[in-house]
Amino acid sequence: MAMFFGVGSMWSVSAFSRFLPNPTILGVQVYHASSSTSAQAIEFKNPNKAISFANFDRDNPEIPLTGKVVVTDLRSMIIYLYQDNQLVSSSTILAKGRPGSPWETPVGEYAVKTKELKHFSSIGKVWMPYSLQFFGNFFIHGWPYDSKGKAVARTYSGGCIRLADVDAKKVYDFVDNGTTVLVFGSDKKMDQLANVSANLRLSAVASSYLSLKDPDKMPMSAESYLVADVDTGEVVIEKNKDRILPIASISKLMTALVSLETLNQAEKTIVQPKAYKTYSKTGRLYLNEKILIGDLLYPLLLESSNMSAEALAQHHNRDSFIATMNEKAKSIGMKNTIYDDPSGLSENNVSTAVDLFKQIRYIYKYKKYILDITREPKRVVGKHEWRNVNSLYLLDNYLGGKNGYTDEAGRTLVALFELPLSEFEHRTVALILLKSENRKQDIAEIIRFLSNNVSRETKSAFTPSVI
Repeated sequence: MAMFFGVGSMWSVSAFSRFLPNPTILGVQVYHASSSTSAQAIEFKNPNKAISFANFDRDNPEIPLTGKVVVTDLRSMIIYLYQDNQLVSSSTILAKGRPGSPWETPVGEYAVKTKELKHFSSIGKVWMPYSLQFFGNFFIHGWPYDSKGKAVARTYSGGCIRLADVDAKKVYDFVDNGTTVLVFGSDKKMDQLANVSANLRLSAVASSYLSLKDPDKMPMSAESYLVADVDTGEVVIEKNKDRILPIASISKLMTALVSLETLNQAEKTIVQPKAYKTYSKTGRLYLNEKILIGDLLYPLLLESSNMSAEALAQHHNRDSFIATMNEKAKSIGMKNTIYDDPSGLSENNVSTAVDLFKQIRYIYKYKKYILDITREPKRVVGKHEWRNVNSLYLLDNYLGGKNGYTDEAGRTLVALFELPLSEFEHRTVALILLKSENRKQDIAEIIRFLSNNVSRETKSAFTPSVI
C-alpha cells in the first residue's frame, strides 16, 4: 500500500490507484482498498444505462419535425433557421460572450420571449437592432450602436449573440414569440442535424462500469443517491435516482447560476430588510449594506448564506428571479425540479438525483466559476470574511459542489470528484445524496465502495440506452 500527501489531505493508494480521504476530514471510519479484488469474478452493474443528456448538450441536437427553430452553434459560430425539420438558412455569428466569464452566452433550450426592432440595453447603454430576447438579459441582435449612432467596437460584447444587421433582420423576420431557440456549443457541423437519432449513441468504442459487489447492500442512510460519469452520463451506482425530494441549500447552485446569467455582477445592490430578516446562521450581511452582486456569490456558496440568496433574488424582482430559476432548470433538462425560494429553506424546493446530475454537469461544463468558488478556503470582502463550511474542499480530488440541510430535506449533497476508476485514467464523477441522515458516513461508504469494487472498461460497439 503506497501513501502520498496532498494539500490539506492524505490518501491511501492501492496497487490499482484506489484512494480514500483522510478519516479526520469525513469524521468517520474509512476502509482501505485491497489489490486482491482483482482476482475475483467481475459482474456487470448497470452496463447499459446512461442518463439522457438534454438536447442542447448532445454532439448533434435534434431538430423538431414540425415548427420553427433557431439553432445556435457557439463553437462553429453559425446560426441556423429550421422550419418543419428543413434547413431554411444559416448565418455567421459575429460575437458571443467570452467563455469562462460571468457573461458567457448560456447554452440551453429556450424560446423567443420578446421581439423589438431596437432594444436599449440598460447594462451596455447601447441600442441593439432586431433584438430577440431568449433568456434573461441575453438577446440575438444586430450590431449595437450608442446614442449618437456610432457602432460599438468589434470586441464589445455583453454575452448576447451578435449578427450582421442583414442577418439579424432575417432571423427577426423568421421567428415568432415562442419560437424555440436552441443554443449549444458542439464541435460538430450542423448539416446532418435533421437525420440524428433520438438516442444518445457512442460509436466504435465505448465504456462500461464494472462492479464486484451489489451496491444495494451498502449501509446507506440516504433515501436517494446517484454516482454518474460526468462525461458520458453512465450511471455507476444509484438508488431511487428519480424520486422527487426536498433539496435544501443545494438550491443555491441554481441561485448562483441565474445570478451569473441574468444579473450585472459589477452592479451594487442594497440588503433590504426582508433579506436581512431571512434566517441565516452564517454568511450574515448588514442591513442596508451596499454590496456588489458578484461578491454575494461568496457568502452564498462558501457559508450557504440565506441572506445572500434573498439579496440576489430581491435585487430586481423576487418573483421574477424565482421564475427564472425554474425556467433555467427546464432549459437544461431538469424536468422534475421546482424552486419556491432562492435559498432552499422552503420544503417546496424539490428535485431528483438525475436532475441534479444534469445541473452539476451543466455548471461543470459551462459555469465552472461557481465550482471554483466552492473550493476556496475563504474570501475577504471589506469587513466580511467568509469561510468555507464544507470540509470537502480540503480533499485534493474534490472539484466542487454544495451541501444542504433542513428538517424536511435531511442532509443533501451534490459534489464532483476526480477518481481513479481504472488503472490508467481518472474519471470525473458526480455524487448526489438526498434525504441523508448521516452525510459524512454516506460519502465514505460510497467512496469506499467505488474504490474497492468499481472499475471502468472499454467495450467495442457498446451503445448505452437512454433512461
